[in-house]
Amino acid sequence: MKIIGRRQFIKSAAGLAAIGALPRLAAPAIAQGAWPNKTVRLVVPLAPGGAIDFIARQCGEVLSRNLGQQFVVENRTGAGGTIGMDSAMKSPPDGYTLLITNDNAASAPHILNLAYDYTKELVPVIDIGHQPLVFASHPSLGVNTVAEYVANAKKNPGVGYGSVGNGSSQHLAGALFATTFGLKQLVHVPYKGTGPMTNDLVGGQITMAFANMVSALPHVKAKRLNGLAVTSLKRSPSLPELPALAESVPGFEATSLPAKCR
Repeated sequence: MKIIGRRQFIKSAAGLAAIGALPRLAAPAIAQGAWPNKTVRLVVPLAPGGAIDFIARQCGEVLSRNLGQQFVVENRTGAGGTIGMDSAMKSPPDGYTLLITNDNAASAPHILNLAYDYTKELVPVIDIGHQPLVFASHPSLGVNTVAEYVANAKKNPGVGYGSVGNGSSQHLAGALFATTFGLKQLVHVPYKGTGPMTNDLVGGQITMAFANMVSALPHVKAKRLNGLAVTSLKRSPSLPELPALAESVPGFEATSLPAKCR
């Protein structure tokens, strides 16, 4: 029996970035014999088109090229990511199913009525990276700062914000924001993934979201979305013109999304 260790995995992935806490790539598996000697599934519990799906496909290409076996991405969406996480957790523990996810694996058991804890059922392999979320609104809302958004939301209770599902970093960032600013009627609108949520945000079906940097940045740059702030403690080099929420709310921080696979 051969156990693939963290250092060996990183080395075989040819520089797979490991620079933060989210998202987590986890394997409910111990490999036997030479690994891998057949196709490996990369389960993504969110819809295609989002940052985690994007990084999973990048990682799959890197791993396939350097390990000589196919790493195939499989999107299993729904229920705040728990359908995909369940699929990975219940797969044979043979080393041929990997889960690439975000902080849902840690938060879901505390938010949803689950009979198990993913952090105990899944074996963490490597942290890929993290970046801040972008607090973005649709231009039709007519707000350009956090203060303007808060004032608008208090005058118009029932405004919704999007996320990639219950328990996601976007959901928790929105809940923290609502609590911090006393927006008791801010409505959470969950989606199956970043792609569908971003499409509706750009299309005006929802007017605000804490979106990940990969998805939000091109739309903010093209003025299809108004970037109001980032959720890191300091400003992001990718959008230096946007203030950090921590500038007005000390300690406010919510990070998500992977770094680039090389």
